Amino acid sequence: MHSRTHAAFLIIALCACSCGDSGDSGETDPRVERAEESRTAWAQLLSESEGVECVAREYRSVFGSSWSTQVEFFDGVAQQWIDCTGEQFNFSEPAVEVCTRGRGVPPQPYPTMDELYEECIRDILTVDPAVNDIVFETDSRGIMTRCAYTPHGCLDDCTTGIYVAAVDATACEWDVDCSDCNPTTARDRLLGDAGADDCGHSQASDGFSEASLSCIEAAWLDDTAFFGSYEPQGVDSHLVYAALWSGEGPLLLLAYDSAPCGGWSCTDCIPSLQLTECPGWTVEDSRIVCSDASESRQLCDGRGTLLLEPVP
Repeated sequence: MHSRTHAAFLIIALCACSCGDSGDSGETDPRVERAEESRTAWAQLLSESEGVECVAREYRSVFGSSWSTQVEFFDGVAQQWIDCTGEQFNFSEPAVEVCTRGRGVPPQPYPTMDELYEECIRDILTVDPAVNDIVFETDSRGIMTRCAYTPHGCLDDCTTGIYVAAVDATACEWDVDCSDCNPTTARDRLLGDAGADDCGHSQASDGFSEASLSCIEAAWLDDTAFFGSYEPQGVDSHLVYAALWSGEGPLLLLAYDSAPCGGWSCTDCIPSLQLTECPGWTVEDSRIVCSDASESRQLCDGRGTLLLEPVP
């Protein structure tokens, strides 16, 4: 009788240790299986593109901030990119977004699609489903668009994961528009309806014409708004230098280069439009030279957007 009790107890104990333990059953989470299948589908698509991929990602907070990136890779190395950050200060108005565009060595690591799959499978789909809502979503091709988890009971920004807005095994089609990134539009937005004197524009010149300088100096002394410009000969781009004043504050200088990296397409090279404030200035060799100049600032962002609001 005593031995049977021990035998029964041993069977129960062994069952308690192993029979009810499903954690070591060797079963794979269906979401992980789908992610592996999706990664295989992406690898097949990438193999047909000779190593070119374009990955666009984005994130938007319920509190108004946002970021997005669009990166073109070749053989797993970032070649060019657009990186944007946004902030919505008033929920009744659109967010204010600023973008940078670059080529060559990026300022920060940008993960390839394969690296995003690895992060998804290793770090996200393995969290405890007992305390988290876990999602894995794909597009119509079976390529990952979302891999994330949210702790149960979360109401605000507590979701962790990966959001892929668009991805393809092709070169990127850049969402850029440089139509407003030019000195004429910048001049109109800086001066508004100030009734500025037109001091002329000189082409194929290394400085302002004598007539333009006489007009500029006279308007300055008369506290009258003005603008004038000259256009030196460019090698592979269009160059313009301009001086303008609204009738108050410092003199403003604009320096424009339609393609600082060479070439003629906005999608290949965002124009450079720099603004410098000159509290004091003189004329030397037909050019305006600043004294106590401010640090020049770029007026166009990485999408070609002019970062100046129209003057009311």
